[in-house]
Amino acid sequence: MSEKNERLGIKLNRESVIALKELKKIFYGDSEIPISDGFLIGEAFKKIEPVVNQIDWELLNDKKTSVPGITDNKDPQFESMRTTLAIDKTVFQKMKMLQENLIKETRGRVFFSFVVKSVLFAAILQHNNDLENFIKK
Repeated sequence: MSEKNERLGIKLNRESVIALKELKKIFYGDSEIPISDGFLIGEAFKKIEPVVNQIDWELLNDKKTSVPGITDNKDPQFESMRTTLAIDKTVFQKMKMLQENLIKETRGRVFFSFVVKSVLFAAILQHNNDLENFIKK
């Protein structure tokens, strides 16, 4: 294990698992490419990092929000999974800051798995040129 990575045991929900597959396809053209989920999450965060503080995270996570290929995916092969992620420490720290900001904004509990899902959704929406609909005015 590299000293540059933070290891984190986490349970990813079904939509996060589907989003990881979709991002592999988006970034690398192959949903079966053998790269770690932690690396992929880091790449997704880096893609949205320039606008991360401008995103309306509550709107993005509204039940009515549709993320094409993810929220409408009914394929029963996908289910939640427990895993250990190795995330770049710098990215991990920035995602923890995002988690803290979300806790302050919502005045509630925000799990790191929720932050992961949100980042994945935002990266997919950005790729589809839909993220501007979730930028705070």
